[in-house]
Amino acid sequence: QTGLAFFVLSVLTALSLSLDNYLVGKAAGMDAVTPYALQYKIAGMISTVTLMLSTPMWTANGEALSRGDYDWVKKATRKVVWISLLFSASASVGCLLFAKPVLDILSGGAVAVSYGTLLGMCLMQVLLSFTSPFFMVLNGAKIIRFQVVMYLVFAAVSLPLKSFFAEMLGPAAIAWTGAVFYLFFITVPTFLRARKVFL
Repeated sequence: QTGLAFFVLSVLTALSLSLDNYLVGKAAGMDAVTPYALQYKIAGMISTVTLMLSTPMWTANGEALSRGDYDWVKKATRKVVWISLLFSASASVGCLLFAKPVLDILSGGAVAVSYGTLLGMCLMQVLLSFTSPFFMVLNGAKIIRFQVVMYLVFAAVSLPLKSFFAEMLGPAAIAWTGAVFYLFFITVPTFLRARKVFL
């Protein structure tokens, strides 16, 4: 049952976070997909690094929780959260500063930076980086159904609204809508539920 729950969670995570290019193409045409995808590729490296930092905590948290060492889990999670936040915030600033030269190299100068879009993407990366260590607490405690429900709600609400706002405001709305709804439907509930594990 736990394995099946993780599989469902993986599918929901992929669907809710990986359909932006499709939505951009649907709302603004295929010509808009490449600029959006390239900017996301640059910004997406931020959460890739922070996920590498937090993933080892999954096993460590599981072992500590099985021993009843909740204080260790709390302190270790706090450290990883601060490291992830500092890195993601600093990397986001760097991303905004150096996106233009990087895009010039990747596209040969054919793709311009949309700072409104990129800022929304960077906000999403900071949220992903902040939330990831708390996911490792829930995973270590085998609290999976809660995450499945969160991502079901997030996908059901955010995907239609991403499409709706993109039609009205353009591709930048997809990045911002995703970040805002991730904050309210994933980050906040995950943080609050993880805190209950510590108590």
